[in-house]
Amino acid sequence: MKKTTGKPKQRPPESRYISPSAPKDMDLKVGEEGYELSSYEARKTHAKALRQSDLILAQQFAVRRFQAHHGADFEKLMQLRQQLARLLEAAIPEEGGREWFFYPKNRLLCATMAFIEDTKNRRALSKSISDDLKGSLRTEFDDIARSVDYPVLSQAYIDDVRLDEIMTFLSQSTSFIDDLISRLNFFRYYSLFSMTSLVPGKTMYEHVFNASIGRMTLLAKVENLRHQIDPQSFWMFTQESRFDDHLSAVIDTACYEPRTLSSNVQIFSGSKNKISIDDVALKDQLVLVLPTASIPEKIDAVIHYLQNALLQELEKNQPDYDATEESDFNHSLFLNQLHHTPFVLKSWGQLNQYLVAFWVFDVVQSSGKRPDQALEEIHLAIERMHDSLSINPDEKLFKMEPFTYDTIETYYLDVKRQISPARNMRTKIDQFLCVSPDNLLG
Repeated sequence: MKKTTGKPKQRPPESRYISPSAPKDMDLKVGEEGYELSSYEARKTHAKALRQSDLILAQQFAVRRFQAHHGADFEKLMQLRQQLARLLEAAIPEEGGREWFFYPKNRLLCATMAFIEDTKNRRALSKSISDDLKGSLRTEFDDIARSVDYPVLSQAYIDDVRLDEIMTFLSQSTSFIDDLISRLNFFRYYSLFSMTSLVPGKTMYEHVFNASIGRMTLLAKVENLRHQIDPQSFWMFTQESRFDDHLSAVIDTACYEPRTLSSNVQIFSGSKNKISIDDVALKDQLVLVLPTASIPEKIDAVIHYLQNALLQELEKNQPDYDATEESDFNHSLFLNQLHHTPFVLKSWGQLNQYLVAFWVFDVVQSSGKRPDQALEEIHLAIERMHDSLSINPDEKLFKMEPFTYDTIETYYLDVKRQISPARNMRTKIDQFLCVSPDNLLG
């Protein structure tokens, strides 16, 4: 087994693209200071951050419902994820940079859990661990190694013994995954990795607050937009979010993206599926399959999914691709004219009400405290956060007054009803994800 000759660069992964965006002629002013989106790059950054934050909120609602209503299944799936993380870390040579495992950790977990979520892979694993299966997983690792500049993930460094341990564990987990997917419809809409990526409300609220007032380091590509975009969008673009295990799970992967939500429109990837036309293999292509014998369902949602999938493939296969450059593709209608229909987040002013409600919900769920105790605790914590504001010019960007106790309670009760609704009641998350009006998430 070869050894590395150097360590990976000391930086968290930074996305190379800014995805689904707003029209070029969009005239938006956001934030109390009237931050005008005066450049194409600012408009794209704003739209990406607002859309991604909205979809993260939807995914966080879904995870909390899974945890609240199917606690045993949630814990067992979390244990599977944690054991996979240990096996993946052990597979990285200590002398080659194991201390940097946090760097690609969530991308690795996302890819490995997607590998076992694939029905064909599970069927094959339940019979035997073939060289083809191991080769497929190695390919996933190689792709991540290239995209995050972390060479010790590549085939040259992970030996067969460690890979066999991972594959054996996956093969032992197939029955549990089969049962979980057959019983619960969460996995129609989100992946196994998504449904274990719960970000504590406290973490999100504090991160948004601290990023907004300039206490965190913005990524280089966003730093020059600091005075053009709303400060409450900063949380998506900080160095600190890349080092936080919970936040990086939803920011550095696409786990917040629900599946295409269409029963008759499909997207296939040539890197994951065997696709050919006239006996010519399509390896580095995405294929959109549209029906003509029936009306395509949820076509806008599918195109949003296609946008994200294409940009991820470009990031992986075209390391020099720059989403901010002046090009026909970056200014295309495909990227700029399809608007995201929000789940709940229409403006940045709405973000904190959901984060503070998640914070209360999490404390009640995990500590056994009564809601009134949790509300009082969090109300005081937020007041202390605002009291800590200094005269630093950057910190003046954050103008929002701290929530009152009654306001926090109102937000908490609304979120609680969404996560744990009355029997057979369809809430916003059911309406957002479930196509049929007869379906509920769970």
